[in-house]
Amino acid sequence: MEDNQTIEIDLKELFYALLDKIVIIILCTILFAGAAFVYTKVFIPKTYTASLSMFVKNYHKYDTEDNGQIELSDINASQELVNAYIEILTDESVIDLLAEHMDEKYGENYMENIFGINPVSGEINTPAVKECIKLSSKNETEVLSVTATTTDPELSANMCNSMADIAPDVLKRVVGAGSVERIGDAKVPTAPSAPSVSKNTALGGMGGLVLSCGIVILCKLLNNTAENVEKTAVRLNLAPLGEIPVYKGTKGKSAKDARLTLLDTTDFLTTEAYKSMLSNLIFTLGATRSKSFIITSAFSGEGKSITAANLAITLARNNTKVLLIDGDMRKPTQHKMFNIQNSKGLSTVLSGISTIEESIFKIENENFYLMPSGEIPPNPQALLSSKNMEDMLAKLNDEYDYIIFDMSPAGIVSDCMALAKLVPNVVLVAKYGKTRINALKKLIVSLNFVDINILGLAVNKVETEKKPYKNYYYSENYSS
Repeated sequence: MEDNQTIEIDLKELFYALLDKIVIIILCTILFAGAAFVYTKVFIPKTYTASLSMFVKNYHKYDTEDNGQIELSDINASQELVNAYIEILTDESVIDLLAEHMDEKYGENYMENIFGINPVSGEINTPAVKECIKLSSKNETEVLSVTATTTDPELSANMCNSMADIAPDVLKRVVGAGSVERIGDAKVPTAPSAPSVSKNTALGGMGGLVLSCGIVILCKLLNNTAENVEKTAVRLNLAPLGEIPVYKGTKGKSAKDARLTLLDTTDFLTTEAYKSMLSNLIFTLGATRSKSFIITSAFSGEGKSITAANLAITLARNNTKVLLIDGDMRKPTQHKMFNIQNSKGLSTVLSGISTIEESIFKIENENFYLMPSGEIPPNPQALLSSKNMEDMLAKLNDEYDYIIFDMSPAGIVSDCMALAKLVPNVVLVAKYGKTRINALKKLIVSLNFVDINILGLAVNKVETEKKPYKNYYYSENYSS
C-alpha cells in the first residue's frame, strides 16, 4: 500500500509538543547560556580599546588674513582629505613605522608575544598590527578618529598616541598641503571593550533555546510512531476505533501493574474510552455479519491483551454473553490478569486433552467467560488451523454473542494468519509514541495477503496531558 497521504502540520500540536518538553528546553537554554558564560570568561581574551581624534585642516586657508573665518569650501576640502589621509596612514609602510615606535617602547619580545613574527622577514607581524588599529571619519566630518584595540590597555593608548605623533610628518611628506591637529591624548582604558559577557551569555542562551525548540519540532514533524488515532488511522488508511489513555491510580500516578482490567474504581476517562471504542467496533462488526474477532499488534508490549480484556468486560456490561479466548499460546497473559489456572485452556481443548466446558471459566460478577491459553504447545499454528479449531468455533458461536481472541503479535509470528480462515476479522492495537508506522504498514500488507478484514485501529496508552485538547465537560472523579 503506497503512502500518498499529505502530512498536515498542526501548529497547536507543535505548541503542545514544545510545552511537553519545556523542562528540557529550559535546561538546554540554561546549559548553553552557562557554557557561553564560562567560555567567554575563561577562553576569550579581554581586549581594551583606546581612541583619540584629530582635526583635518586645509592648511593654507587657516591664516590671519581671513580674520579667523572658515569658509564652507575649506570644510568640504577638509572632509575630502579625511578619506585620503585614512588610506595614507593605513599604508603598510606607516604601519611598519608605528610598529617600530612600539618596539622601541616595549621591546621586541613583548611585541612578538602580542602580534607575532612574520615568518619571512622575521620582524613584527605588520598585518596583525594593522588589524589592531582603525582610522575612520567621525560622523562623516573632518574629524579623523583613531582607535586601537589590543589585550594591553596601555599598549592600546600608546598606539593611538604614536599614530597621532607620526601622522603630521607623514602627511606633510606625502601630501604637502593640509595638516592634522590632535584634539587630545588617548587615555588608558580602565575596562575591557570585549568580550561582552552579558551579550555572549544571552546569545548562548538564545542559541540553546532555538536549537532545543528546533530539535523538538523536527522530531515531531519526523515522528514515525503512532500518535492520536485519527492521524495514525489516516496514514494507514484504517478506520479509527478509539484511543485508550494511560491508566492512572487513585492518586494520579501511573499504575505499576500494566495488567489492570476495568474495575469500579477505574477512572472515568479510561472507562469512557473503552465504551466509545466498543461502539465503533460494534458498528464496524455489523457490516461483517460476524461476532468474533482477533485483537493483535505489531509487537509485544503494545497493550493488545489489556485491550482485549477490557473490551470483553465492557461488552459483558452491555448484557451480552462474551467469551475471551487467550490465543497467545506462546506468551499467555489473560490467566494472570484474572488470577485463574492455566493448566486447561485452548491448547488442551484443541489437543483433545480437555473438554470445552472444563476449559472455560466464568469471571465472578461479570457476564463474560474466559478460556485461557492452556499449556504452551510445541506447534501453536497447527492447532489454530486444525479441524478441531473449526469444530470448537462452530459450537462456541452458537453459545456466545461475541468471541474475542487475544492473539500473539502478528508482526512477530503468523498465528493470526493461521486463524484467518476461521476468524477473518482483526483489530490492530498500537502503542502511543512507540509503535512505528512502517511496522504497521508491513503488518497490514501481511494481513491483506491472507484476506483478513482489518476492522480498525486502536491506539493504546495515550498520555492525555500531552494532547492538545481535553474534554473538560467530564470530571475524572465521576463514576458511572
